This record gives sequence, structure tokens and C-alpha cells, in this order.
Amino acid sequence: MIYKADPVKNLLPRYSRLVIIKAAFNLFKEHKKISTGALERVIQKEFERCENS
Repeated sequence: MIYKADPVKNLLPRYSRLVIIKAAFNLFKEHKKISTGALERVIQKEFERCENS
């Protein structure tokens, strides 16, 4: 059996659950797989977008 770590649980110490879930829905909307790296990229893009506005 191959165990895959839960990306949401891995990111909870760094980001709030709401931010992670929002990023996951953005990935679903783009038809992409949920992974820790993909979630972090979406979260970072969102933070950059907020800082620049």
C-alpha cells in the first residue's frame, strides 16, 4: 500500500484552513490535481495579488 500525505494537513501549520480550501477550489476549477506544491503556488499567487492591489 502506498501512503500519500494529505496536502491540506501538511499546510495547516502555515496557513488557515479557509485559505487552503479556497486554493483547493481554484485548482478544482482549473481541473488540476491537488498537491502540496500546487496549493502553495495558488496561495502565493493570491497573496501577491493582494499585496499589489
